[in-house]
Amino acid sequence: QWQIPAGINMSYVLWGLLPSVLSLILGLSYLEKNTPYNWIRLIGALLLYGIATQITEQALFLFPPFILAFWWYKKFEKKNIYLMSFFALTAVSGYIHVILTPRVMIKINLLKEILDRILSFFKMSLPFGEINPVFAIVIFLGIVLIGLILLIKQPDKEVKFNRIFLYIFFFCWSICTIYIFIFMSKRFLPRYTYFSSFGVSALLFLSIEKILKIPVLRKFKLQIPVLATIILFSGISRYIVLKEKFTPINTTFSIIQQELNKMDFPENSQIVIMGINPVNGGWERSSGYLQFALKRPDITGLMGHVNNSGYYNFQNHFDSQKRGWDKESYTTGLSLEYPLFLFLLDYNNRKLNQMDYLLQWWEVKENAPWSIFRVDRISGEILPYRSGNGMTEYLSILEKLKLTGIYQSDILWGGPPTNRERKRLKGKPLPQR
Repeated sequence: QWQIPAGINMSYVLWGLLPSVLSLILGLSYLEKNTPYNWIRLIGALLLYGIATQITEQALFLFPPFILAFWWYKKFEKKNIYLMSFFALTAVSGYIHVILTPRVMIKINLLKEILDRILSFFKMSLPFGEINPVFAIVIFLGIVLIGLILLIKQPDKEVKFNRIFLYIFFFCWSICTIYIFIFMSKRFLPRYTYFSSFGVSALLFLSIEKILKIPVLRKFKLQIPVLATIILFSGISRYIVLKEKFTPINTTFSIIQQELNKMDFPENSQIVIMGINPVNGGWERSSGYLQFALKRPDITGLMGHVNNSGYYNFQNHFDSQKRGWDKESYTTGLSLEYPLFLFLLDYNNRKLNQMDYLLQWWEVKENAPWSIFRVDRISGEILPYRSGNGMTEYLSILEKLKLTGIYQSDILWGGPPTNRERKRLKGKPLPQR
């Protein structure tokens, strides 16, 4: 689960987990106490759960296990009914809000994708490192099954009942917080598994504890050594994954920072850096990245990788109305009024190669007017160089430019067009994500 806590925005599910668990604790405390001001615990539990659902919708899926805990805890009284009813009201209103105003549409996934997501979920949730996820599932189910069998043979009925409830509670926790992301979400990202993984881990360690308490193993006092070994193995494996994931990202940032700080950019300069992978573009994210790297709040620009999204070449890159998150907006948002500097990242040689030309395709059609601009490397001034109409004339100009030593690869966003870009220019819309 490399996204948590590595990314501030990606860690929103972590923020929602804290008030969720605190609401559960306060709710159980409300059921246990009979003090004059016990209603404060009830109000606190409801407020915290409401806050959690506003931070992340995933908190809504904790409603079933929470209700199960409130129903089970101690003697069932009117207090349980009050608590469960108020939680139900909060959860149902949240469900209705999500259904009526969805941020993304639900997608029913195919069986193969569902199976792939199940394997990914267990790989990201279990402390087994880079083991084959099929083996991880088999080991996990084997340990849990053995733990359950030993639990069923438990002679103390009260202990047995309480432990079986814990198994049911954590199973419910895991299933309720992951099913929609496995079966109905468009994407399946590591942060989506964060809530559910706690239930999986609890089931695993409850079972391991039970296994280590059988008479033949109890005398060796293995609980602490086994627990420490699993924690260390899991932690080391996590750092290995984090290193593999973030080394190229950190190296890229280091290259950009070192190379750009060698230059004296005019005020309000725009910097374009392409060939960065993996970086999703967009004017807002790119500008923030560049401002952080240069420690200059006046800098804006675009960053991204050479991609086949259908919105890279032959686009209006100076459209300030399109500064969003979709692929259509990844390489636009610049202004013709401010200094501009163009670069391509050469990761292997750890440098930025400055470019002098860019193509501006003014409309989404093959016969649209276009302009080739030349950008001064020192001042950033944007100068008209060539212009025309349509693809045929553009290709003709490219042939003439070859004679002067300027090739299509020297013109940023100048093509050649990908199949998806040809489709877009012919008036066929492409998906946003």
